[in-house]
Amino acid sequence: DTTTRMRVAFPVIFILCLFSSSQGLQEFKKPYLGWSSWSLEATKYPGYGSSWLNETNVLEQAKIMYQKLYKYGYEYINLDSGWSGAVDEYGRFNMDPVKFPSGLGNIANVLHRKGLKLGVYLIPGIDTGAYKQNLPIYGSKYRHRDISSANPGANAFYGSRYKIDFDKPGAQDWVDAQVALLASLGVDFIKLDAIVPGSSIQYGAFNIDCRRDVEAYGKAIEKTGRKMWLTISWAVNITFLDSDWRKSANAWRIATDVETYGDHLVSFHDVERNAQALVAWVTSYKPGAGFQDMDSLLIGNGTMSPLSKGERKIYMTYWVIASSPLYTGDDLTQLDEVGLELLTNTDVLAIHKRAKPATILGGEFTLQQTWYSNHEDGAIVVSFINVDDKNPATFSIELNQVGGGGKTYKVRDCWNRKTFLSLTSKKFEQSIGPHDAGLYLLLPVS
Repeated sequence: DTTTRMRVAFPVIFILCLFSSSQGLQEFKKPYLGWSSWSLEATKYPGYGSSWLNETNVLEQAKIMYQKLYKYGYEYINLDSGWSGAVDEYGRFNMDPVKFPSGLGNIANVLHRKGLKLGVYLIPGIDTGAYKQNLPIYGSKYRHRDISSANPGANAFYGSRYKIDFDKPGAQDWVDAQVALLASLGVDFIKLDAIVPGSSIQYGAFNIDCRRDVEAYGKAIEKTGRKMWLTISWAVNITFLDSDWRKSANAWRIATDVETYGDHLVSFHDVERNAQALVAWVTSYKPGAGFQDMDSLLIGNGTMSPLSKGERKIYMTYWVIASSPLYTGDDLTQLDEVGLELLTNTDVLAIHKRAKPATILGGEFTLQQTWYSNHEDGAIVVSFINVDDKNPATFSIELNQVGGGGKTYKVRDCWNRKTFLSLTSKKFEQSIGPHDAGLYLLLPVS
């Protein structure tokens, strides 16, 4: 009878709804690897800058990624600010036809045939011109003026968009239409930038609040049925991690941009600043519930990024033990021998695949740091990082300080790719040179 069918149907429907609401976020069990265009757009290094972003250059990066990095897990080609041109007749952002004459869908097809994925960049809000023209919203009975009141406080780039009022009918329709267009063209990744609270704007300033935008984009991605990664940026406010960010996004930028915006891509000071932010965030880690994003990894060329080999090792070590997405911002056509060696170290990348961020021993960001994480197979990941630029340091820890002890461990030196001792004592010691790092995997011996 009808009553019986309703009793059976309700729990089934309820379970399906629960699965659907979290499916997209739970599909990504590990942080991604790839490349982003922003570092080369933002630098003053000769030959690059805002005009560098175009179809020829991007496809050349994709070609090199496929040839040199793809087999190590690098697969995302992410186009940052500047990829889109004017909006279409429905106010949706699409690819700049001058910079990318083949169009977004065709570029996605080229990448997908190689097994690569395509990412794009957006910021919250609607185009001001679409508001002024009151363009229709695709698939909706509402128009742009129905969902906004020309409020310039849409995001941290104040005045660049008009804010969407999510209390108004049709607001979610606009986000759904934008994301559905991208999904239909083969986009696999969205970076939603200038998110407030965060992005160097004090919470409450200018009445900007993007939390409902993030939620709307998460819902829109789910509706497409396409597996799409959502990263929110930059330096988002940790207060809202559990209440908002984690519910809709796969990753969140925890610090400001790592780039120098000068004559080189990055400085060691910028690396240290972003790594220091990790100390507060790592305690909020939850398995299967998103990742801290440390920003671009710029270790591929020692001329464009004037870092020593040891400093480049520290840089990648921080990003790996943070379980951050690893996306290089280098010109992949200019990778040097050291950069390629570091980016493709299979032992180090195996630590990254474990997808569990490390905790700093003692909780303080000092000149000599010990980071560690404990894993379900009984393994312990230990990193010794010496940020003293003049003096070597001897690191010594008791295994019970890092969740070990009472076992024999086989120690794998990941950076040097060698198994160098069977550890039976309660203490683990290593010497690390100035501005250098060690990364070790301690595996219990059965």
